[in-house]
Amino acid sequence: KSDLELDLLEKAVLTSHQQLLCAGEPSFKYVTRWPQAIPQYDIAQFLVAEEVSKLAKDGFHLGGNWIGGISVPNTITRANKIAQDCIQLSVDLENRKQTIINA
Repeated sequence: KSDLELDLLEKAVLTSHQQLLCAGEPSFKYVTRWPQAIPQYDIAQFLVAEEVSKLAKDGFHLGGNWIGGISVPNTITRANKIAQDCIQLSVDLENRKQTIINA
């Protein structure tokens, strides 16, 4: 595709992202195109995903279509799970803070 088509695609994706998630500009972006097929995972991908899952226990979350499925519904489901986990972590930290203050 031409650079103009890619620029339009990028703008459309960013606009949708901002509207759906009430988000601002991303900190960074990287575009990979597979013009012939849906990308396939290899064993390394699953190993990385496993390590990322371990990090989530410490409050470090990563998301995207490279982890938990490439479809849009899978990505949205994963994003919702990350958001819920972050909310719960925030509640837990606030409760710990109150426990320390009240001790």
